[in-house]
Amino acid sequence: MAGRNAHIDRELLELVASGDEPSFRVLYDHFSAGIYRTACRYLRNAELAEDVVQDTFLTLWANRAKIGRIDSPENYIFVLARNQCFRLLKDRAVLISSEEEFFIDLSEEPAGEEDERFAQISRAIDLLPPQQKKIFEMAKLKGLSHERISRELNLSPSTVNNHITAAFRSVRNYISNRTSEVFILVLALFS
Repeated sequence: MAGRNAHIDRELLELVASGDEPSFRVLYDHFSAGIYRTACRYLRNAELAEDVVQDTFLTLWANRAKIGRIDSPENYIFVLARNQCFRLLKDRAVLISSEEEFFIDLSEEPAGEEDERFAQISRAIDLLPPQQKKIFEMAKLKGLSHERISRELNLSPSTVNNHITAAFRSVRNYISNRTSEVFILVLALFS
């Protein structure tokens, strides 16, 4: 029976490679539940697992011209899904690491500099796009989880993560640009 499924999968892949959407739907129906279960095991988050299923099949469709030549379609599809899970976990780890580093840096500053830094952060947050600002404030000022924010705003958790990552980047850039400007101004005054 396993040989027959491999044969069906090969035929499906060849049809999908030629752009046949109904065959792609059959392929999706055949593998999506297994990918979802695998992603849930890796990510422990149902919404992110759904994103992995979608991203896996988007990648598969985008590369459909190549898939007719794949020897083991099931392995190929599950490797795509696993790699997507690893990317999400890596992105989440980098985000957490950069958040911790950002706030540790703040806590090690002298009181006067700390007040100025918080003022700079407030100004930087005020300059964020409205949706990004709202999500950033919900996560960092109100302490809400990414999952709760995604439910309240009807967004996927990965969208919430993307907004928070972009907000951190903007705040960091704003602060580093202001620090550079002050440094250049001091150099100009004393030269």
